[in-house]
Amino acid sequence: MAPTVWTVTAVEPGRSFTWSTRSPGMTYTATHVIVPREGGVTATLSTAITGFFAPILGAVTLNIGRRYVVTATEGLKRRCEGATCQE
Repeated sequence: MAPTVWTVTAVEPGRSFTWSTRSPGMTYTATHVIVPREGGVTATLSTAITGFFAPILGAVTLNIGRRYVVTATEGLKRRCEGATCQE
């Protein structure tokens, strides 16, 4: 996939952020949420592809997208485990 510019569209410091990228006919959005729990945190990543070309792009890039999600989630996990989280 070609390099792309992501724009942060929402931030709740220490809790969540949403970012998106656009190309002709589609928008890809990812939201990362961190919820403190006893002994650690629960991190959730949700993604959405919308627009006219979303069904085609989603099918073509499914495996690449899964690898990106794993990489992003592992990085977020490392970041969270290395930080001191306070309410």
